[in-house]
This record gives sequence, structure tokens and C-alpha cells, in this order.
Amino acid sequence: MQAKCLHVKSKKEPEKQCDHTATKGTFCSVHDRCKKKVLWTRPIAMLTRTQRAAGHKVLIFLRRTTRASRLKRHGPAYFTPTIANNETDIYTLDPVNSIPLTYRFSYVDAKSNIWLFDSRFLMGSMQYEPTVMNPFTQEEIPPHVLSRLQGLSEFLQRHSLPLLYVTEDTLTPEQRWNQKVLDVFLRIRTHGYGVNVVWFETMTISTHSRFYTRLYDLWNTELNLTEQDKERIVPRHSNTLFTQHPNRLMYEYHTLKWWMKHNLSVMHTLLTASPEKGNRGCGALYILTALAQVNAAVAQAYPWL
Repeated sequence: MQAKCLHVKSKKEPEKQCDHTATKGTFCSVHDRCKKKVLWTRPIAMLTRTQRAAGHKVLIFLRRTTRASRLKRHGPAYFTPTIANNETDIYTLDPVNSIPLTYRFSYVDAKSNIWLFDSRFLMGSMQYEPTVMNPFTQEEIPPHVLSRLQGLSEFLQRHSLPLLYVTEDTLTPEQRWNQKVLDVFLRIRTHGYGVNVVWFETMTISTHSRFYTRLYDLWNTELNLTEQDKERIVPRHSNTLFTQHPNRLMYEYHTLKWWMKHNLSVMHTLLTASPEKGNRGCGALYILTALAQVNAAVAQAYPWL
């Protein structure tokens, strides 16, 4: 979407912004020629004392009612970072109270110690590491903590906020795609399976085709699943899971990007369709089983599959 001209609309309507697109820097072609430019400013609403007092009461109410949900999502050190055992952010080495509220993530370990991180650091480290470790203790972060981290990632995505460190305010299409891949692999991690995003990123068109075929065969023949089993794992599976037969796709040409999007969609459905965690865990196991049969790195990490 192109930016609008920053000049006022006209002398007769100085309170309105120009409707034209800024084609000459920050101005349209008409206002760029003006000798005395008048920048448009957004009007500030004037509130009465009563309105300000009412707004303050609403703000206090919202803080009280959302306090419990914030602590559940971000952890015990969200409001009071000083209770954390670590005094600095592991990524920036700045004090932990400098971590933005949106990205604060803390948890209590088995020894009742509280650790506070920037969630973007944890999500970045889990991209290419088989296990997510606490850098201060070198102990593995438990699956139930990663499950809460998954909830925070979903919250960030709903509000169009980046899961990883980015240099710009807005996400590029490539960054949004990387977040979708990270989200799927984080969901697999919450079921106790250490995974590596590289496994997916390095797959070729041929590997993706064989991966889809293996998933299809496991689902329809090899696992001997009944219709009740399929419906339990993926409700309305006939309309949402395997919409195309592998044999048909073999005779069609698709780009690598198409295969990645297609298979990622199937993986996401297997991991999210059921409201029961046990059923979603079955979906994660099916994905790893199919990956191990087409990817040597996965087979080496999980020789029992």
C-alpha cells in the first residue's frame, strides 16, 4: 500500500490530509510544487476531566482482569523481572528489565529457580538445535514450558508481531513464511520430539513428493486406521487433509515453493485439527515417521522410526 501525501488537503480544508498518493517523496505531484508547504497533523482529541477519569478506571480494570492471563502466557517474572535468577538478557547482555514486555518469557525449573528470557532468543535457538537448552544451566527446557512458549508464539502471530529478531517494523513475506515453518516445528517440539528446521528447508522437490506420498500411505493403508481413528485425529479429514492423490501430483509440475507450502499445510493440520493433545501427538509422530523414511538426517536422529 502506497503512502499518502503528507500535505493538508487544501486551504479550505486544512484539517484534512491530502487524498493523493505520495509520488514525489512525501508529497503528491501537486503539493510538491507548493512554495509554502503545510504538513498535515493528526488532530488530538480533547478530553474532559470526566472522560479522562473514566478512561483511567477502564485502564485499571483491564490491567486487573488481564493480569492472570499475562502471567500464564509470559511467566512469573513478567511484571517483576528482578525475581529472576539471571540478571541479564542472554542475547543482548542488557539487564532483564530491558526486555520488552511483549517478549518476556519466564519459567520455574525443577530447583525452583526462575529464568527470564526474550522469547525471540528461545525461538531462534530452537530453529537449528535438536534440544532447547537453558544457556545458564545447560539443562533441557521441559516440554510443558515449550508448550507455553507455543502459546506465546500464537499470540504474537495473531497480533502480527515477529517471532524472531527483525530489523524492520514490518514483516516481509519471507519472514512471515519463516514464522509459519517455525510454528509447525515448535508444535512438534511440544510433544517431546527434538526437531531441526533444516530438515524441512533442505528438502528437494523429489523429497517433498515422496514425503507427501509416505504421509498419504501411512494415513490410508499402512497404519490400518479406522474412520473413527481418522476423525478423532483430524475432524472432517476427508475435506481438510489429503485433498489430492499422490499419483495425480506425480503427473503435474509444481515448484519447490508450492511443495513446501502444500506439505507444511498438511503438517499444520495434523498438529492442530484435534482439540486433544494426545491426538495432536499422534499427528506429530506420523510426520516424523514419514520424514524419517525420506530424509537421512531424520532417520539418524530417530533410528527407531
